Amino acid sequence: MKNKLFLIPLLLIASSHAYSAPELNDNIFEKTKILAQHGNIKAQNQLGAMYFNGTESKQDYVQAMEWIQKAAEQGYDVAQNNLGVIYFQGLGTQQSDTLAKGWFQKSAEQGYAQAQYNLGIMYKEGKGTNKDLTQAKEWFQQAADKGNLDAQSQLGEMYLKGNGTQKDYALALKWLQNAANNNIANAQFNLALMYLDGLGIEQNHQEALQWFQKASEQGNTSAQYNLGLMYQNGLGTPRDISLAKKWYLKSAQQGHAPSQNNLGLIYTQGTEKQRNYTAARELFQSAAEQNYVLAQYNLGLMYKDGNGGVKNNEMAIKWLKKAAEQNYSKAQYNLGVLYQDKQNNQQNYTLAKEYYQKAAEQNYAPAQNQLALLYLKGMGTTQNYLLAKEWFLKAAEQNNVSAQFNLGMMYKNGDGVEKNGKVAQEWLLKAAEQNNASAQFNLGMMYKNGDGVEKNGKVAQEWFLKAAEQNNASAQFNLGMMYKNGDGVEKNEKAAQEWFQKVEQQKAH
Repeated sequence: MKNKLFLIPLLLIASSHAYSAPELNDNIFEKTKILAQHGNIKAQNQLGAMYFNGTESKQDYVQAMEWIQKAAEQGYDVAQNNLGVIYFQGLGTQQSDTLAKGWFQKSAEQGYAQAQYNLGIMYKEGKGTNKDLTQAKEWFQQAADKGNLDAQSQLGEMYLKGNGTQKDYALALKWLQNAANNNIANAQFNLALMYLDGLGIEQNHQEALQWFQKASEQGNTSAQYNLGLMYQNGLGTPRDISLAKKWYLKSAQQGHAPSQNNLGLIYTQGTEKQRNYTAARELFQSAAEQNYVLAQYNLGLMYKDGNGGVKNNEMAIKWLKKAAEQNYSKAQYNLGVLYQDKQNNQQNYTLAKEYYQKAAEQNYAPAQNQLALLYLKGMGTTQNYLLAKEWFLKAAEQNNVSAQFNLGMMYKNGDGVEKNGKVAQEWLLKAAEQNNASAQFNLGMMYKNGDGVEKNGKVAQEWFLKAAEQNNASAQFNLGMMYKNGDGVEKNEKAAQEWFQKVEQQKAH
């Protein structure tokens, strides 16, 4: 189960209270202002924080910037960190990641843990500096050692994923456990992943579920998504689609694309009364616009197949192309299907072949089969039996039933290959055993006529019957003839007529 954790730097405007005295408790804003005006750097920082947060004063980012800068320029570490926050957020001044990073650095070098954490985030995300995971890890380490919980969470994740350091599940567990126990949502999420996949710890789906739950209740979208997955798949808990929907919805409402996609899929399933194609389409659209490939594919399929009553080939092609451009093989295959479709006014066998080729080269068996058919028939490309056989074989070896049938028929008929009844029978049998009616019928014909195999009326009748029960009209007719003539079976006029009637019923429809 792959997960992506979206990190938002936690940049705090910090206050100072070290200068306060009992006589300042009343009208603290005015007293703080007086102390600040007299050069008390902690008061200057505190006054700036008051202006920034609108505490005891009207919010004023310009005044906040002015007073915090005074304290920062005098070397006060808390103020330097706060000035970094102001530049990062661009409140009261022009936004500047470079200046933000510079002030975080000054504060961090004095040992201020929050600044060390913030500086780690800047290096991790490449804000105001080149991305440097090794530097990020070093600053998170310093802050974590001082007890900064967010830094402990980040450090644990770096050890978990091997970012900026070698993977070390023991150290990951140490730091994540401490931060998770102190209610840091990202740590709870990553700790859940460790239990889910058994990374450095015994796999325990119930523990994973509990930690995802804790993080989810704090609004962590990735945890909500994974909690939804666990309820949907019944991991660590009985399967519960209603709870899966609940957590997907919470995450989807925060714009989490994978949750939007999965919730959309749920809305397309179930009984007709349970399905809600309009809601599904809206969710796919939202996720697709975030460039989430599965949603682009699912949205394209909805327009291609007309689910929800909205069939639109142009929109289908638009969204399937976006997914195909991300090298998603199923989207490439379905684009091929659309371009091959005679009812599509944009029918183009050359483009169909191009998209089938892309998907086939990614080892997607249905595309390999379709590409082989184009080579076999010379559609959108020069007829090439050798390439047709090669692509059928690749798909057939992946147990693609259509390719097994098609490859069997090439050998049965000698289409571009030497006719070989034994090889034909082997591939047709594989397809027939997967309940492919055409393969069952053709196997029946081979045994009926002794074509490449030893003639055997009983076996022929068995395969005709399997295909006939799937409404294969040719099999029904041949089965009728066998009963009529007593060919390999006991003569039975009544049974013969019954199968002939089935053929006529199909013709009538």
